[in-house]
Amino acid sequence: MKRILLFLSGFIIFSLTVLWALSLSRQMENAGQTADTDQIAALLQAVNTPEGSMTGQPVIFPPGAGTVVGHSYFPLTGGHALNDCAACHADGRYQGTDSTCLTCHAADDAHNGENGTDCATCHIPTTWQDATFDHATIGARDCADCHTPPPDHYPAPCAACHLDTTNFQNVLFDHSQIGNQDCADCHTPPPDHYPAPCATCHLDTTSFTNVNFDHSVVAGQDCDACHTPPPNHFVGACSSCHLDTTNFQNAIFDHSTIGTQDCANCHTPPPNHYQGVCRNCHTDTTNFRNAFFDHSIIGTQDCANCHTPPPNHFPGTCRNCHSDTSNFRNATFNHTFPLNHGNANGQCTACHTNSDYGSYTCTNCHNGREFEDEHREEGITDLSNCLTCHPDGREADD
Repeated sequence: MKRILLFLSGFIIFSLTVLWALSLSRQMENAGQTADTDQIAALLQAVNTPEGSMTGQPVIFPPGAGTVVGHSYFPLTGGHALNDCAACHADGRYQGTDSTCLTCHAADDAHNGENGTDCATCHIPTTWQDATFDHATIGARDCADCHTPPPDHYPAPCAACHLDTTNFQNVLFDHSQIGNQDCADCHTPPPDHYPAPCATCHLDTTSFTNVNFDHSVVAGQDCDACHTPPPNHFVGACSSCHLDTTNFQNAIFDHSTIGTQDCANCHTPPPNHYQGVCRNCHTDTTNFRNAFFDHSIIGTQDCANCHTPPPNHFPGTCRNCHSDTSNFRNATFNHTFPLNHGNANGQCTACHTNSDYGSYTCTNCHNGREFEDEHREEGITDLSNCLTCHPDGREADD
């Protein structure tokens, strides 16, 4: 009876296997694939085993079976879209296969197992690089376990300053925790910086430009050891003139120290300035306008070489009228034409119109038909220059 039952059981299993293999073959043909008869034969042979040796035998699926056999408990999508069942199920064994990522991807784990075995927390099956990391999952682990600090970085725990895991530049550093360390341990001073401890001058850790420098600590050093004089600056010791270290403009210069140097060695004369030696006129070094000019040294030069006449000034030689070089208003003008001609009574505008004293007109008084006829009778047709015939304003003798 026992042998009959074993025979019936084996026959039923064999029949079901044959029916499944035929059904799989039809499905693969419908899917455009051809079943491998050798593999089907091997599948049938696997169940045709001696009595008592059927348990745990491997089942060999044909290539492409993964696309036609349901696999909902482990979706074959993304990077897992494989047609070769044996890629994951070694030796044709399917039941009990571990579905955790590290079963296949242990060699790909850049975290060396420190982030656990559930890779799906950050990674999706499409690609390993497309990942989202939640820093809240790392617990008390420090940033440096995964991130490499830049060279010469402050050796404190990263989380002491870096509170924003999305941006390392968003940082808050508490300088009170550095103890007696000087700024230069972390910060590089600019070129030619004063070589004293930084904390001597820099008291504000939020801004290096907020500084207080005590010049009394420089001892015998001169200003130019740290400060660059402006172009063409006097080449003497800075401290000879600059006594106020808070303002370089507050300076006193002792001109007695320049020896025989002339003013023009340091000061630029204004445009069209007299080209003589400055000290010949400028004797007051506190005020350039307090000067004395000896006009006797100019020789035959006229005043207009240095002085600009006022508008509409008489265009003659200046020295003909101006003989007092200390006062231009103290002048004598030789007006050859009578100033009271025609009852002008010294009114310049009677002849000089529009305040133009460089020209004159006679037609303000002398005009009309009788005036023209009288000159025409004398054969005079050019009436543009009356002074040719009337230099003193009187009528010419017949």
